[in-house]
Amino acid sequence: MIESTARTLRVVASAGSGKTQTIVERIAHQIRGGLDPCRLLVLTFDAGAARSLRERLAARVGGAGGPPVATLNAFAYRLLRRWVPREHRPIAPRQVRENLLQGVIEALGRKSALHRSALVAGERSYEGLFSLFKNALFDPRAPTEPTLAGFILESSHAAPFLPMTRDRALLERSVQALIWLFTAHEHAMGQNGWMDFDDQKLRAWVALRGNGGLRQRVERRYSEVIVDEFQDINRLDFELIRIIARRSRLLLAGDDDQAIYGFRGCTPDFILDPQGHLKRAVASYELQTNYRNAPNLMRQAERLISHNRRRIPKHPVPHRRDKATITVHEAASPEAEAGMVVADIERQLGENPALRPRDVAVLYRMHVQSLPLRAALCAAAIPYTVQDRGDFPGDETAGDLGDEGGLRNGVELLTCFKAKGLQWDTVFLIGCNAGLIPHPRAPVEEERRLFYVAMTRAIAHLRISYIAPFDTGEGAPSPFLAEAGLVK
Repeated sequence: MIESTARTLRVVASAGSGKTQTIVERIAHQIRGGLDPCRLLVLTFDAGAARSLRERLAARVGGAGGPPVATLNAFAYRLLRRWVPREHRPIAPRQVRENLLQGVIEALGRKSALHRSALVAGERSYEGLFSLFKNALFDPRAPTEPTLAGFILESSHAAPFLPMTRDRALLERSVQALIWLFTAHEHAMGQNGWMDFDDQKLRAWVALRGNGGLRQRVERRYSEVIVDEFQDINRLDFELIRIIARRSRLLLAGDDDQAIYGFRGCTPDFILDPQGHLKRAVASYELQTNYRNAPNLMRQAERLISHNRRRIPKHPVPHRRDKATITVHEAASPEAEAGMVVADIERQLGENPALRPRDVAVLYRMHVQSLPLRAALCAAAIPYTVQDRGDFPGDETAGDLGDEGGLRNGVELLTCFKAKGLQWDTVFLIGCNAGLIPHPRAPVEEERRLFYVAMTRAIAHLRISYIAPFDTGEGAPSPFLAEAGLVK
């Protein structure tokens, strides 16, 4: 794969298979072969991945000798700033966006109390819905309302914004209210000279579609485009990539089994069938060696994910020969579960002087599940970090031990979503109950992929726990535990 001359390559990289290092070696090979680094573009999913890849490239090919590495947002931002300045605006701070959104919701109430009453979600959540719309190519400046209405009614990720009713008139009012909010919020942002992160990509795509000269300039600039985490792209991302790489070699790296961001409009469809979407021949490679997980953990994770029907068949081979410790525990309550986890962490830190708090992570499906843990860790004087900064306004349980700044100095508490791409010696996966994971309003195959991602973050120890079922039968263990062969 590193030396392939195919015009389009798909690199299927299972968890722990060295995808990033493979990309680095591919780039080094191309540069050694005479390719000008400026003619090579690397696109990543987020800023953290871009930063990590730049650091690895600097070590491999020299600090000033690497190609540009950017997120699609950063690429679009620079394109607008340089070539379409009339469309370029600063990104609105969160508080500004929230204030403008509150204003348009109040305006809807004055315009039609009946439509305002059809809104069922909390105010702060509508930005996520607007992002879903934009990433599906709906431009709030000129929306095609019937098409957008159909999208709202059909999308499982838009369902939480609709009332659970058979009243057709109420449902129609709710859809109309959502579309009105979408366009009114964009108008308010524009009047105040702002845009959001999704606007960067959407406006860049609109500009490229409508300006043939600009499109040709971009198409001719790169000889090779590499897209990392290709399973995590949405329709807008794909259309941008297709324009950017129309005349270049294209390398698409990712793992459909780790596609977990459907709520952002992302879909594994593009990595499952790149040839059908790109309309060009695609050579496919698989990175088979799993360097991270012990054989027993790898097998049970594979047993779980094999229940998904829409996936690329894979043939992982473990590099390691040792055995990971995998345990499943039942707790009487969330507080008891937190106490059990903290006691286990204390024991491991005491028995293994080489183990640092930062080598341990606690993963969960929903942010609120971390609250008992934070209190228990604080009481035990164990330092921790919380990656979900801002999710707990006014919380005082962290004290001086909790670090919400993202520095990895203590036990890490984070959602399964934020854990992708990371690894730890010891991983605690808590709250593994039916009704939490899989979540009842999320596609089950995506939830199974989320559980697979969480399992495969562990290097040496995986501790899974769930809350004991109530007498009513509610709170049973997640069915994913049985699918992975962890419980009967």
